[in-house]
Amino acid sequence: LLDVRTVAQRQEHIEWYKNPPNIYFRYGCLEEALSDCAKQFADGTRLKRCLIVTDKVMSTLGFVDRVRNRLQDEGFAVSVFDDVEPDPGMATIRKGVLACEMFKPDLMVCLGGGSPMDAGKFIRLKYESPNLSIEDAAARFLELRKRTS
Repeated sequence: LLDVRTVAQRQEHIEWYKNPPNIYFRYGCLEEALSDCAKQFADGTRLKRCLIVTDKVMSTLGFVDRVRNRLQDEGFAVSVFDDVEPDPGMATIRKGVLACEMFKPDLMVCLGGGSPMDAGKFIRLKYESPNLSIEDAAARFLELRKRTS
């Protein structure tokens, strides 16, 4: 005998990851990538304000100036947030969100390693969704075999 009321059913949880439409890699791709950011959309609008999220090392080495100059050549107003430290905490994220609120970017370029990339993603998320809590943003990993109802 099988009591169907006590049999668990597997629940399919939709998970997704959205890749950018273009991924640029190899030597010399920077100029092409930044030029593509300046292209007009189908409705005739284009991005105009860019926030560069990075760390002090990238600024010191001159990479920020190179990106900023190229963006300005493409007609962007550019601001730089270079206060990202290794393993950034919520204080860094709050400072980055404040920089966004003051500058109001419609494009964000994260320049550097994992810390600027991670900080930039969360800064953008909190800037675009200010009421989002950390708990809502951080999804606990769920083992597929253990999802039941």
